[in-house]
Amino acid sequence: WKPSMGEGGNICIFDLRPFEEFEQCHVYGARHLDVSMLNRSTNNFPREVYFYKGPIDHDKMIVLYDEDGKTAPQVGNLFVERGVGRCRV
Repeated sequence: WKPSMGEGGNICIFDLRPFEEFEQCHVYGARHLDVSMLNRSTNNFPREVYFYKGPIDHDKMIVLYDEDGKTAPQVGNLFVERGVGRCRV
């Protein structure tokens, strides 16, 4: 796995916590994802997500994390429903 983030890398890490918490401290290379921008009726994924979208056997992965383990699984399920199969919480 190539640990670089963004296009060209194999892993994209999204921090689902409030932006204020993200600014204070976050995993190196992680990007903030505002969960309120995602809803089931529109495809409001950040541009980076489409680079990682693909079949379950491709070499790209999205990693999601939050503060309490409640939001990340819900967002992960939404990603999988929308065809982003390589999503880990």
